[in-house]
Amino acid sequence: MDEKIQVGSINRFVAVDAPDDRDRGPLRSRLAAVLLGLQCKTTVLIVALMVLVALTSTGLAVRQAWFLARRLDRERVQHDAMMVAKFAAAAVANGAPADLQPVIDGFVARDSLCFVYITDVVGNVLVAVDRTDDRVGAAMVDTKAPASIIGSPVEDVFSDDRTRYFRVSYPIDQAVADSSDLSGRTELLGYVHVGLNRAATVADFDASADLVVGIGVAIVLATIPLGFLLVRRTVAPLDEMSRVARMFSDGDLRARCAVRRSDEIGFLARDINSMADEVERKHEQIVTLNAGLERRVTERTAQLRELASREPLTGLYNRRHISEDLVRRFAEAKRYGTDLSLLMLDMDDFKSVNDTFGHQTGDELLVLTSRTIESQLRSADVAARFGGDEFVVLLPQTNCEHAEILADRILARFSKELAEKLPHLNASLSIGIACLSEVSADNHERLLRAADMALYEAKGLGKGRVVMGGPVPQ
Repeated sequence: MDEKIQVGSINRFVAVDAPDDRDRGPLRSRLAAVLLGLQCKTTVLIVALMVLVALTSTGLAVRQAWFLARRLDRERVQHDAMMVAKFAAAAVANGAPADLQPVIDGFVARDSLCFVYITDVVGNVLVAVDRTDDRVGAAMVDTKAPASIIGSPVEDVFSDDRTRYFRVSYPIDQAVADSSDLSGRTELLGYVHVGLNRAATVADFDASADLVVGIGVAIVLATIPLGFLLVRRTVAPLDEMSRVARMFSDGDLRARCAVRRSDEIGFLARDINSMADEVERKHEQIVTLNAGLERRVTERTAQLRELASREPLTGLYNRRHISEDLVRRFAEAKRYGTDLSLLMLDMDDFKSVNDTFGHQTGDELLVLTSRTIESQLRSADVAARFGGDEFVVLLPQTNCEHAEILADRILARFSKELAEKLPHLNASLSIGIACLSEVSADNHERLLRAADMALYEAKGLGKGRVVMGGPVPQ
């Protein structure tokens, strides 16, 4: 009964409606738990978010760096063109452009320009420095450039290796050439065509882009274990609480969560442990109450069984009980070879007592007789009211001699009690004795019949006496 209450109490507190994955195969269940679990889902989500952030930030950084490098190159080549125009203005105005050759050579070497062409207004080359292969610079110089692009850098690709160049055409005017002229008059003298090879810039940019991409990849790769560990720190306590819940549902009421944290998960673990403590306490109370209830039921059942086997007036056992006890005692005596004696007692002229003095007096006489019989018995002997005014006494392991002594003692005690308590009655007892060793009965009914025959013989001999029974005819 304890087990039933234990299972019932557990099911009330921790029963769940979700299907149990333990019913599946071990490998399939574990694979499903890994792939569909919070650990895998959250880790994948974190890695995906980090990949998206890394790709976006890397792309934006690379794009911004490219624009910055391009703008710096534009400003650089435009500044160089303006400086060359400033130095070349006086020489072109004086008709001595050849004097510019050493200056331009030094300028190109110092400022890493790939070519410089100085032309007159109609496009004739006055001075040129070209460090490009196969004089790509000459092909890039646009002597017919429209005014709209004068001074504005233009990016072109003119070489077979797809190298990028920035070129710019800048005007050389009279105002620049003659700083002493205060009239404000300007005259176009020619153009400066400057080119900048962007190969170094592109190489530096590619190296920087590779570094940025590498950093992004490293961040993504580092995110996988870090994300796993971060999620594991959250999921591990949940797994522990799930394990404790399974143990609790399987009947282990002492299972507790070993989670020690100061966040919401820790609060949840402590609440689960508090609930488990309360459930265990309630279960112990139920078990205690159940044990007490079973004990009381057992005691009450024994009392009811005892009451059911007793005769209400005299308090002696009834006929059903003595008949069952006789069967058991007879079988024991046969099995172990011991003797068994049976007394059958009957009130003489009991009907006349009822007719003369009433049934109440008759009942008093029956009670006196039963008390007299009980007072002379041993603890192993059993007395019963067999019916009406008949009584039966069962004497285990008692031979005929001792049975006869007991019967005489009962008669003597009955006469004394009757004289003291009911002196106005003239009553007596007749007793028949049957011993298994003398009767040689093969069943309990023959032993009972032998005692009954001895009782009737005692009544026939004058009543108020004891008669020993003999063998019963077949």
